[in-house]
Amino acid sequence: MSDPVSSVRFRRGRQWGPRRSRVLAVAVVAAVLTIGWLLTFAPLLAVRRVEVAGARQVSPAQVRAAAAVRTGVPLLRVDTAGVRRRVGELPPVAAVAVQRRWPATLRLRVTERQPAAVLVLPGGGVALVDRIGVVFGSAPAAPPGVPVLDVAAADPHDPVTAAALTVVSELPRELAGQVRTVAAPSPTAVSLTLRGGAVVAWGDTRDAGRKSAALQALLKLRPVSHYDVSTPDVVTTR
Repeated sequence: MSDPVSSVRFRRGRQWGPRRSRVLAVAVVAAVLTIGWLLTFAPLLAVRRVEVAGARQVSPAQVRAAAAVRTGVPLLRVDTAGVRRRVGELPPVAAVAVQRRWPATLRLRVTERQPAAVLVLPGGGVALVDRIGVVFGSAPAAPPGVPVLDVAAADPHDPVTAAALTVVSELPRELAGQVRTVAAPSPTAVSLTLRGGAVVAWGDTRDAGRKSAALQALLKLRPVSHYDVSTPDVVTTR
């Protein structure tokens, strides 16, 4: 014969299982909704500061203005892709990383373009050109060690510009510092003018390492006015 008390306890335990699960489910949903509301609408988690790092050629104020993020906007609702796009439209900016730093800071880390060459401007001064051919600023003179780019029209999509800048970027540091001008009438006819006045026929962008080694070896010999390393297996001077 079964114990009535045990039967009641057993039935109550069986009934409490599903009820407890429903209570827990409701509590979890409520917690998720509360956290979602806090992240999306709570004033304590809204933007109070836009922090800028890495900006040298542009000011932090210019970066903040381009980002166009209003204080008081919840951090979670900031359109980070839009911020990257707007800040990236500043000519000196190559890239920008956007980071939410809870509870109330948006951090923008800027990577700026660096000059790989310059274009001489008709009215004086130079335009700064980065390694992919983007003109992003100007200066009174070329920065130390940065050559003049002599092409018909500097443009990131121009194969002649790309060839000339590729040659410059692949030169060893000690050789790059000796280059005054890089010229290219075509992608296969890049030439360098050294600071001493000698001209180097480089050719296309292939075999950069072998051409550099051949030129460095030639420069240690008697100085001449013309070096041809376009075919590194058969170099010539005159």
